[in-house]
Amino acid sequence: MARQLGGKYGTVYVLTNFNSTIEEDLWRIYALRENYDPFVMVYDKPNAAPEMINLQRWCNNRFVFKKVPRFEDYDTRKRGEMYDRKARTDNPLHLGGV
Repeated sequence: MARQLGGKYGTVYVLTNFNSTIEEDLWRIYALRENYDPFVMVYDKPNAAPEMINLQRWCNNRFVFKKVPRFEDYDTRKRGEMYDRKARTDNPLHLGGV
């Protein structure tokens, strides 16, 4: 009998950015997520596209991964940008671009 960790059968490492496209990496993640918790490892991370880093951030954050089931729906803005935009729209005293 398999151990019960995060997924039904535990965690599986998923190597991305190694002769693969983002679509291929996503296919593997989506296929694994039913029974396993995928954990993304980015090959050659310093030279990887920002999209790969966002994929790793989305998948390895268990709370976000469960709340946002599709990477295409994941909001990749940094936290500060979200708060800045919210402050501009919610604050009646904010003076536009100032």
